Amino acid sequence: MQSKNGACRPTIERLAKHHKWRLASVDELMECVGYKSQKMQLHQVNCGRLGLTCYSRYLYDACCTSDNSRRERAYTELDNYIRGVSQSKWADLGEEVASLAIHIILEKLTNCHTPEAFLHFVNYKILDARKRIIYANDREAKIGDTLQAHLLHLHRLYGQCVEKQVEEQEGFHQLYRAVQKLPNERQRTVILLRYIDGLSDQEIAEWLQITPGNVRTLRSRGLEKLRHNDELRRYFLDG
Repeated sequence: MQSKNGACRPTIERLAKHHKWRLASVDELMECVGYKSQKMQLHQVNCGRLGLTCYSRYLYDACCTSDNSRRERAYTELDNYIRGVSQSKWADLGEEVASLAIHIILEKLTNCHTPEAFLHFVNYKILDARKRIIYANDREAKIGDTLQAHLLHLHRLYGQCVEKQVEEQEGFHQLYRAVQKLPNERQRTVILLRYIDGLSDQEIAEWLQITPGNVRTLRSRGLEKLRHNDELRRYFLDG
């Protein structure tokens, strides 16, 4: 906390250098900090917080502008900020979190209704991206413990022999990703709920508000598509 706006310049300069801000000069940010501190009648100024608030407005406006050059500059600075935050917090997942967060933020950009809070919005979406990745990784890892037993169920459905030696984890992950790529959302949901989450046909029917017979049909058709997936052919041997 500092008592004079002029004392904020070193803090603003450090922020601008660290995050590679180019959309607004230090002088412009200082002018904004002074204006906001007066408007809010602050006796003491949190230089870093006000600096981020002021830059948030510049960044948001630039991301939404029709000026292609300035918008590209904004996207670059947004990318730098997201990657810097992600990699400093989570070294192992930083790159993956940043890539997903950028996609989420640009897709939901118009959901931010307060430009001065844009960086708060960005930070929230970074956390959301991390949660999604952790959930996806946990769910994908679960297939290593459950899918091998359920592969035998395919034998009963199709009267065919499923390869018994499906030991490598990579194979489980490949099969899981193939399920995620099924074009029919309900077929995909039914298969995941049945074989990954362990729900019964009755439970799935209640969840989706359809009949158990419809659940069995969706599952059968989805599994048939998986069986004819070229990438997964090695898991299914004709009898």
